[in-house]
Amino acid sequence: MLHISAARAAMGAFLCLTLLACAHPGSTAKSASSTDAESAGSYSFGLWGDMPYKKAGDAPKLPVVLASINASDIAFSLYDGDIKDGSSKCSDDVYTDALTMFNSMKRPVVYVPGDNEWTDCHRTNNGSMDPLERLAHLRRVLYPTVNSLGQQTLPLQHQGALSQPQVENTRFAYGPVVFAGFNRDCPLGHRWMARRVARQFGRA
Repeated sequence: MLHISAARAAMGAFLCLTLLACAHPGSTAKSASSTDAESAGSYSFGLWGDMPYKKAGDAPKLPVVLASINASDIAFSLYDGDIKDGSSKCSDDVYTDALTMFNSMKRPVVYVPGDNEWTDCHRTNNGSMDPLERLAHLRRVLYPTVNSLGQQTLPLQHQGALSQPQVENTRFAYGPVVFAGFNRDCPLGHRWMARRVARQFGRA
């Protein structure tokens, strides 16, 4: 039996993260972090996200959280978005700081974007920035290679090429399980994005 533990699950208001874990008996994919536990059919992984938030005062707490994850025996972790809160600037340092955070992790980290780091960037308190430009920047910075982030990495399959649309949609196999992460607009209505898409297609 495959035992999987998840540390935390969170969803953005306008952006859904879908994580699919599917039994895949024929998979033989291995990684730099493969262990005897994986070979035996049992391992744990972590699920985390929504940090660090400036408004919540996360900065002094973050080192303890990261140290705890690094001290665990998880095979890898999944970060389900929101590298910043929804009321702070979408400045370039947010993305480079996130990359540094992920690469400080001993085990592989698979990152999927949240709404705070791109769709919310049009807000005045986020810097009145173009969300699609921020998404393009995010793709360049946080997907530098085809592998996962972290000091140890996992090989990932991407829907798009590096720095191109859909590069953030990924999947990978670990033991007999296939995981997939998608950056997808939820059907909850994001008026700014709807207007932007309409303008692009000449309907507004």
